[in-house]
Amino acid sequence: KLSCAIKDYKKIQEFIKFCIVGVVCIAIDSTVFYILHNWTGYRIAIVSGSACGLVFNYFANVLWSFKQETSIKNAVGIIVAFIVNIFIVRFSLMWLFINIAGLNEGVAFIPTLIISVITNFFFVRYIVYKY
Repeated sequence: KLSCAIKDYKKIQEFIKFCIVGVVCIAIDSTVFYILHNWTGYRIAIVSGSACGLVFNYFANVLWSFKQETSIKNAVGIIVAFIVNIFIVRFSLMWLFINIAGLNEGVAFIPTLIISVITNFFFVRYIVYKY
């Protein structure tokens, strides 16, 4: 039972650290998004904001949240997770919130960001441990 509790505690710690890194990245992402979206549209603003936090996110999560070593494989994996999260998860959610729910881009960004943080945790955690 103790080994299960330790494993569960480690997973909880990872998730908390991932969330702390995520808060910093969300601040970067959101700031860039809200600055750019009126001039560039939400697609370019999402990509730009996410890209700005990517390098910090990579090193902070690999080295601090998951305590793994950096490698070309996990860097490529993180970039692939980033691409999937942006172009499939976030763009799809933004489209749904804007075109189906009728929200404006600034409002639609908020639930999109929250959901994408959760999906990104699972993508990144899987990739970091696999590679």
